[in-house]
Amino acid sequence: DFPVATGRQFPGPALFLYGGASAYVQPEHAGAIRERFPLARLRMVAGAGHWVYAEQPEAFLLALTGFLERD
Repeated sequence: DFPVATGRQFPGPALFLYGGASAYVQPEHAGAIRERFPLARLRMVAGAGHWVYAEQPEAFLLALTGFLERD
C-alpha cells in the first residue's frame, strides 16, 4: 500500500533491508522500488521477519555498516 508518487524519485543511495521471513518486501516489489529509488540496494536478511534489527542484530549491523561505509 505504498503511495504512488508518479514521476518522483530519490536520487541518492537507499538501503532496503528486510527479513526473509517478512512479507513486506517481495521480489515483485523490486521494480517499483527501483522506479522511485534508482540507486537502491535491496538486502535480505535470512532468519529474520519484519524486525530485522531485533531478530538478527549482527546481520543487521553488518549490512547497515557496509552500506554507510560504502564509497
